[in-house]
Amino acid sequence: MSGPPRSPQLHAQEDILVWVPGPQQDARWPPFGAWDESSPARPNWEQPDYRWPEQDPVHTVNGDAYVLRRERYVAGEPREGRVLTVGAHPVLWPPYAELCARVLWQPDEMYERRPDGTVPAGAVEHWNTGTALVRRDLEKAGYLVRQAERPTGPETDDDAGFLVWKTCT
Repeated sequence: MSGPPRSPQLHAQEDILVWVPGPQQDARWPPFGAWDESSPARPNWEQPDYRWPEQDPVHTVNGDAYVLRRERYVAGEPREGRVLTVGAHPVLWPPYAELCARVLWQPDEMYERRPDGTVPAGAVEHWNTGTALVRRDLEKAGYLVRQAERPTGPETDDDAGFLVWKTCT
């Protein structure tokens, strides 16, 4: 199962889809439109926030990343770019993840791609250093990290995205 963890104490009602495939139907997937009458998986608009004892993955990842960025700052290491943590849609959660979020790294303003599409000198090095530091910090905090399979860089992207998660222990 993927998506935020669910428990009977916090999720008293969950939709379950049961179907019997016909002789010529593929049994691996539910029929088209089978979930149309179901409400979306939590978190959703009916309950947008996490309730105690659940932890919002965005706040958890943000806190862990802040501690490590602070350690680097105190140690005198340079600050490379801006970091933003946002929620990950339940479909993106890897199987058995207990929390998952997206971390976006953006280059410092002086290294951003210009409106005409050109990149300033040193932008590629800044990009490589910044993304490596973010990955190192997240892995040091115990997260599994996945980045886009296609190459990213200042020539084509405004930010570098990471999917980060911790598995159930």
